[in-house]
Amino acid sequence: MLCGAGVLYKFFEYCEEKGLFPKGRIDNYIDLVAFTCISDMMQMTTLENRYICDYGLSHIKNPFFKSLLEKQSYSLGEGPLTQIGVAFYITPLINALIRVGSPIEKERLFEAFINPNLEVPSTKRGEKGQYETICEQSVRNCVNAKAKQNRLKDKALELLDIQIMENCLEDNKILILNADDLDVPTTITGLCAMGVAAKYKKPVLLGRTNKEGIMRGSARGREDSELQNLRQFLLDTNLMEFAEGHPLAHGWGMKASNVSKLTAYCNEKLKDVNFNEGFYEADFIVSGNYSELGNLIKDLDKGKSYFGQGNKEPLIIIENITIPVSKINIIGKNLDTLRFEFNDITYIKFKATSLIEEIKNKTGNLNITVAGRGNINSWGGYNKPQILIDEIEIKESSIYDF
Repeated sequence: MLCGAGVLYKFFEYCEEKGLFPKGRIDNYIDLVAFTCISDMMQMTTLENRYICDYGLSHIKNPFFKSLLEKQSYSLGEGPLTQIGVAFYITPLINALIRVGSPIEKERLFEAFINPNLEVPSTKRGEKGQYETICEQSVRNCVNAKAKQNRLKDKALELLDIQIMENCLEDNKILILNADDLDVPTTITGLCAMGVAAKYKKPVLLGRTNKEGIMRGSARGREDSELQNLRQFLLDTNLMEFAEGHPLAHGWGMKASNVSKLTAYCNEKLKDVNFNEGFYEADFIVSGNYSELGNLIKDLDKGKSYFGQGNKEPLIIIENITIPVSKINIIGKNLDTLRFEFNDITYIKFKATSLIEEIKNKTGNLNITVAGRGNINSWGGYNKPQILIDEIEIKESSIYDF
């Protein structure tokens, strides 16, 4: 259950016990151990990992880690730093630079963690000949790499959409897609597979074919589906050369000549599985009129530092929210965020473009059911309970809705 950095931490603890290091010195680095445990998606149901993360995130000492947190302070919000906050807003910056950064940027990223005040030639526009700290430069490199990665991913997803439509693949239970013609680094194959899986709401295998006729790449499953172990399902087909990694996110390889066989097998075996229907294990199911929903969200928010890998945020399903279409707002820089209020609770759905298109021509009242996670929006000294929506079902209200 311990990541590589955790093993190294234990080794240095042993060195301290043997008198090779001053006592307590290794605890100066436990913030980075916590960062690594979270980024490597280690199970947080073990006491030692929990201790490392609780202590490490409340004792941030590494200057570069601090700088990343400051850069993402708006997204992280007020209150104590949480595992989920790090996983969503800090880890992706590092991952992006590792995926699409240049060799020198990657080297400086490493250096920023261990020698953050080192001065290097500035790469900032208009500052040629000047110097800046490697910490400042690497933070900017991470942010730029994330933006570059998103552009590459969006371009790839457009090409994969065309591949799906031209080959009539959208009705297949699992999408097996070819990345040979994608002009993107192999390092973002998994990210592209994740994007397709999110859009089409079904498992995706995205790969490239080598000279030996072996197609290999990244697979991504869906957490909100009945197929909870895509990796084992693929191995059971006896068509795979390998499938290694996590149940819903792993590398895979198979003979390219077996793609049609695998597609037929999946379509038959999964014919009764509807991936478009969200499959959720809810912790709470309540009505939109439930008077204690706000207090429930506030109570859950008190324990937000405990939620992490293996101990997910509680999922709340709220049924029978009846609201006029006119009360649903479309917000955000790209006008792709849906927001409405009901019973003093704010409901928000990000990246809701298709949903927004669906409700554009609707009139009157809507009956809404959502599955989401509670959150407190703190702004100007006021705490507002809200639901961050994972899935939403909208239908026009009728006289039979109560």
